[in-house]
Amino acid sequence: MFDKVKAIMYSCHMRERILNYAGGITQKPGISLLALFYARFPWLLARLRFLKTCPGTRYLDFGCGSGVVLRQNLLVRRDLEVFAVDVVDHSADMPETASFALYDGCHIPFKDDEFELVTANHVFEHIPDPKKLLKELFRVMKSGGRLYLETPNQRSLSRSCLRGRFAGTVHFYDDSSHITPMNAADLAKLGREVGFEVLKDGVSRNWLHFILSPVFLLVGLCMPDRLFFMYARNAILGWASYAILEKPRFDF
Repeated sequence: MFDKVKAIMYSCHMRERILNYAGGITQKPGISLLALFYARFPWLLARLRFLKTCPGTRYLDFGCGSGVVLRQNLLVRRDLEVFAVDVVDHSADMPETASFALYDGCHIPFKDDEFELVTANHVFEHIPDPKKLLKELFRVMKSGGRLYLETPNQRSLSRSCLRGRFAGTVHFYDDSSHITPMNAADLAKLGREVGFEVLKDGVSRNWLHFILSPVFLLVGLCMPDRLFFMYARNAILGWASYAILEKPRFDF
């Protein structure tokens, strides 16, 4: 099972590097102007709103990839004690303040009741057994800890796979490592089955992309080597869903 998970996640890792390069996002350590903009206006992204408003400082980014999103997260919450996990060794890519650990596909390498905040951003669609993974995340979270999940939803199945100037992850199966799309109701149901309380769920949009979508559509026609069309279409469509889950507080 681990070999299958590792192959899937490695495929996801390589795709992240390709998309980030094509989209103009640097892979070198540092902070982009766009990341600084989102830090100033975190309400534009559901993930950043979650981090900005939730209590707690001990934080796990599960499925951290090369750390691009993690660096953006830390601009919003500089007080976090950060731990990052991935099936591929990204230790050299991590921010200096983050501790990195490898995931073996079965067991998250931390003790029970460790974390107050967890994010798993576009991870669960790559996992053969999402309930098993969610149980592991439940285990390592403290009572009252909160988890942010985000995945592509069924709206990402609404068009045929596209190529050329409209490339990128537009259709769910444009990414061969995707297994199952999950909407907000699916994420909430999965959370309840594992024992979480569902605080919020819905469609995740990048509101900056949504506001700029007319411009992105035009630029995408003129610059087929970049992914502006993908950004616009995904924001308009509501391509991803999210859920915010809380591990119940146990009073003795």
